[in-house]
Amino acid sequence: MTSSPTTPTTGGRWLVGAAIVLLALNLRVVVASLGVVLPEVRQDLSMTPTTAGVLTTLPVLCFAVIGFSSGGLVRRFGLHHATVALLGLLAAGLVARTLLDDTVLFLSTTAIALAGAAVGNVILPPLAKVHFPDRIPLISALYGAAIMAGATIASITTVPLSEALGGWRPGLAAWALLAALTVLPWLTLLRHDVHTGPATGDRLPMREIVRSPLAWAMVACFGAQSAGAYAQFGWYPEILIDGGVGEHQAGVLLGVITGVGIPLTPVMTP
Repeated sequence: MTSSPTTPTTGGRWLVGAAIVLLALNLRVVVASLGVVLPEVRQDLSMTPTTAGVLTTLPVLCFAVIGFSSGGLVRRFGLHHATVALLGLLAAGLVARTLLDDTVLFLSTTAIALAGAAVGNVILPPLAKVHFPDRIPLISALYGAAIMAGATIASITTVPLSEALGGWRPGLAAWALLAALTVLPWLTLLRHDVHTGPATGDRLPMREIVRSPLAWAMVACFGAQSAGAYAQFGWYPEILIDGGVGEHQAGVLLGVITGVGIPLTPVMTP
């Protein structure tokens, strides 16, 4: 079932566009903010190397499983309601994981935050299609750049935030404020929600997808890219710190690696 939103005014389009960009800023914060303080987290929680490995693997797992299974829920509850819900999950997970001293609970609450981010990954393309059907390449480039910008900012500023606020716990929890700020414009859009999804006739049967060499090539390509990216977020700062680089500098270097893609995204827009 598809319902179309009321045609927005110019001011309304600016509001929706800003809300989409703000949403995108949140989607890598849960990952990028953790890597730069991971040595402190491991020491404080007495986390074993195996558990730390599971922790850095969670983004790939959550994004794959939750992303694959959340499409139906988004269509059922509506794009705007789903956006508010995912931001709530993201904020709750970001705060809850800093209040716990148990590694299993830390992993579980991190997974909750990642589940919110995973739904955000799924919801951005239909939001662009519904609200900016005449500007899809532009809005896609903007939210793509915003995703990388959020990761860059979190990488660079989490260590200074942690030092200013008294430790890694408030430094990580502070990112929930970004989700709380982001939810405000989406609350104003709840009255004009949109239920949208591909028509049944437009969907390829799963058996055709499974038999497609192109589909498997894309799975391998994007899987390898994602695994490399989240290994980078999880372990690159700790490798630098173990090599004698300060935490501030490690965060900045991670931010540089992430940030190089920000200006490239708009340039590559067709």
